[in-house]
Amino acid sequence: MKANVTGWRKPTLGEFLNKFIPRRTNKGEGVYMYGVNNKLPQEIIQLSATSADLLKSLRKRSEYVVANGFIDNGDFQVDEGVTANDLLREIAFQRCLFGSVDLYIKRTGKGRIMAEPTAHELIRRRLDGDFDINPKWGQSDFKKSDTLKYPAFTPDGKNIGKYRDRDGNILGEILYYWRKDAISFHYPIPDWFAGEMDVRTSAELSSMDLEMAVNSFMTSGVLTLIGDDAELEKEDDNGYTYFDHVKRLLASFTGGTKDELSGLSDRMRMLLLTAPNKDSVPVLQTFPVDKIIQGSIEKREAIGRLIAMNTGVNPVLLGYDAATTLGNTQALANASQELANSVVTEQEDICRVFGMLWPDVEWKLSRFSPITYIPDRLYDDMTQDERRQLIGLQPLQNERTGNAANQ
Repeated sequence: MKANVTGWRKPTLGEFLNKFIPRRTNKGEGVYMYGVNNKLPQEIIQLSATSADLLKSLRKRSEYVVANGFIDNGDFQVDEGVTANDLLREIAFQRCLFGSVDLYIKRTGKGRIMAEPTAHELIRRRLDGDFDINPKWGQSDFKKSDTLKYPAFTPDGKNIGKYRDRDGNILGEILYYWRKDAISFHYPIPDWFAGEMDVRTSAELSSMDLEMAVNSFMTSGVLTLIGDDAELEKEDDNGYTYFDHVKRLLASFTGGTKDELSGLSDRMRMLLLTAPNKDSVPVLQTFPVDKIIQGSIEKREAIGRLIAMNTGVNPVLLGYDAATTLGNTQALANASQELANSVVTEQEDICRVFGMLWPDVEWKLSRFSPITYIPDRLYDDMTQDERRQLIGLQPLQNERTGNAANQ
């Protein structure tokens, strides 16, 4: 007997073509293609939104990028009512997610440069060095007519006035910075994207758990009434057969049908069925799922660890470890220091961008190290001020002399 297997679909190559980022141009439109279908940044957003593991890892990484802000000049005004530290917090996650820093540049009448973040996913690089921006990229209602051209940023502002909006207003410049290499050639491709399959696996495992909870057939018992033939194939006044009614009845015993007010389903209630005779009593065939559930739990944790490592975040900082390790201050301190060291690249990129815009200001970011391990013996030899400095506190002032305490 040949079984009919439904529900399985062979993946198409197109689903994974972005694994091999092509270097394509659309000469007709005058732009570089961003991914296979020019929608890669939209797909990156969608991908990250489906995986809690990836999102947590990127948030953690951006937290270390921001650290405690700029060491000096954090209050420098980069826009009306916006400080350098404010702008830093807005662009740090974008740098971790996409691998780039993107800003919209305005200039005052006196030539002062002002900057604000712009949505990376809405920008496409033009072959002439400028940029196209369309608020509908990747959406079903995309219209080419909504696209506006913006000039590339130059320190001397020579491109100002090159393009205008539909009302005739001069458009500002776009500063689009990333580290160009063999992978990130026409556009930035974040390192974590090499683990795209791991992220997709994480999302599918979460979906499988939800499907298991919603579609599981659960009843506290089955009561079958034996009677005459119910003319199973005959339709009633509403056009439903006996099988149609049974199908709807069985569906009510899954999580797919819920009461609108209570949000509860009919799972774990007694199911009542009828059959014309004993030989027609339905047989329920079940499959053991305990191993599937256990395997799913173990696989989700393994994938979560792998995604964290793909983003350069030690899994221990996201709670992926035994209680003994989580209670080990030295292990946590090492992981924290490792992440603080790994975000130097992002910090350098942000400082370089700020230096392009405001070269007369010194830009240097602080290092984020919330967990510090000091051996007990060394700690006992430290002064009170040295201990306070470890946690970012100012030295104590001696009330009598006004000098910092030294013990």
